Amino acid sequence: SEQVALFITHIATIRGMQGDYPTAVNLLEKALTIQEQRLGENHPEVGPCYTNLGSVLRHQEKHEQALEYLEKGVNIIVKGKGENDKEVAAAYNNIAGVYSQKGEYAKAIEYFEKALRIRKHLFGEEHQSLAVTYNNMGQAYYFKGDYAKALGLMEKALTIDLKLFGENHPEVATVYANIGEIYGIQG
Repeated sequence: SEQVALFITHIATIRGMQGDYPTAVNLLEKALTIQEQRLGENHPEVGPCYTNLGSVLRHQEKHEQALEYLEKGVNIIVKGKGENDKEVAAAYNNIAGVYSQKGEYAKAIEYFEKALRIRKHLFGEEHQSLAVTYNNMGQAYYFKGDYAKALGLMEKALTIDLKLFGENHPEVATVYANIGEIYGIQG
């Protein structure tokens, strides 16, 4: 049933947050099976099952499998709900993360930009998800060696995070550390 699939997904999310990725994958595969049997393989509610699996596989650095699940999930969601959906933006962010892990920074930036475009459309200019995306995209530019672009993006992230959280917040500290790293490398 829907409740069982949702409950399994919540447990899988907790397991994933605890770093127990094999258990999370196993549970998410069960939730996917339930949802596919209940709704059919291409129902928009099945798409997040694939993207959740892809996200966990990304954390396990199983890049190709993660991309396969993320892209399949995105395609299902886009067909059912259109591209301007928060689940699509989250999946694009995860796809970008996979490409960053693989060192394919241009491809990562392409997907970060897609996620950013959707998030701006949905949430406006000062939402925390934009700050996360700006910071992540800044990291990709940093690893590409484009420090000026990286710094500009991280400063956007910092501006949003300071406005939302104030000075004494872990997100703010993370962005400050990333900015400091750029200044350090530039001498």
